[in-house]
Amino acid sequence: TKSDFEVLLHRLTSNENKLPAAKEYEKAVMFSFYKRECKQLIKHILKRLQSPPNRYKKIIKTMFLMLVVLEKGSRYAVSEMQRNIVLVESLISFSYKKGNKDRGQKSKISS
Repeated sequence: TKSDFEVLLHRLTSNENKLPAAKEYEKAVMFSFYKRECKQLIKHILKRLQSPPNRYKKIIKTMFLMLVVLEKGSRYAVSEMQRNIVLVESLISFSYKKGNKDRGQKSKISS
């Protein structure tokens, strides 16, 4: 069975329309201060960022989680994200078109 932390990560980065509450992001940030959970958090973020483009909701939610962790998380979490900067930078121009609509447009990060 999944731990409460794994369930939280899944909920924060799901492909569903529903946005998680701010308190759930705060919980994830708190876990970044525990080394084992932080490693799991970073691994989860990096895996989700590599989702297929048609899972754009998952990618956008994961990018938001990543930004929250970078802003408020542990130094270890920030340094691990910096070590994977190539993957993160590849998402600066993320785009996914469904029909004639750009579904990845909300994910644009200004460089």
